[in-house]
Amino acid sequence: MYDLLKSRNAGLKTDLAKARGTGSAHHGAHHWVWQRITAIANVLLLIWFVANGITLIDNSPEYFVFWLSGPKNAILLSLLIISTYTHAKMGLQIVIEDYVHNPVCKTLELLSLNLLYWLAMAATLFSILKIAFGG
Repeated sequence: MYDLLKSRNAGLKTDLAKARGTGSAHHGAHHWVWQRITAIANVLLLIWFVANGITLIDNSPEYFVFWLSGPKNAILLSLLIISTYTHAKMGLQIVIEDYVHNPVCKTLELLSLNLLYWLAMAATLFSILKIAFGG
């Protein structure tokens, strides 16, 4: 009986009432905002890195170790790595979610992406910290 009444009243609803509740999954805006924040951070940190990288071109590897052992440079380079890896991960995640339609493949690719992200992040930050602390 309820289904019969529901189908009769369906024609009385406006288009907005019919569409209400069938839209967003309510989590896309958060992802979108963080992609924009990491993009802005990447631009600012890359400007800093390129400006400092010009001074590193003609110097020895020992000078790079000396340069990276400064706390400001180690922190900013670590932030650049974190921001760049995170931005890349979020972009690749969107590509996988949008274009891989097989649920098993999608799950495996997202797991692989997350594993690669954390391994690469840990290895890179470990290397920076090892140089910065004189290991």
